[in-house]
Amino acid sequence: MAAISLRSGKCKITLSEKFFTYNGKEHRPDVEVKYDDILLVKGVDYTLDYVNNIEPGGAIVQVNGIGNYKDYKTQTFEIKAISLVGNAEIQWIDDVEEMCIYTGKEYKPAF
Repeated sequence: MAAISLRSGKCKITLSEKFFTYNGKEHRPDVEVKYDDILLVKGVDYTLDYVNNIEPGGAIVQVNGIGNYKDYKTQTFEIKAISLVGNAEIQWIDDVEEMCIYTGKEYKPAF
């Protein structure tokens, strides 16, 4: 039997979530893949690759056919930037000599 292409319109990808809020970590929504209403099995029928799934903006999950399936198909999802308006509290700390730039990682100034 020849391998079936996932690029066909019969292949449908459903993500558990299509929108995430930026947190500095990888976002990997759960993926369901169906071909002509047949549920495919991860690791048997396909593998997954995630692209641009940390920083705010458009991200991609790529479903790669294996076994009886070939080619790949992609689905997009969005990582939204954090809005600090209304959610931030700014406090001034006296005697801090360093400039701190927000990186999403914990920062402990030396006092």
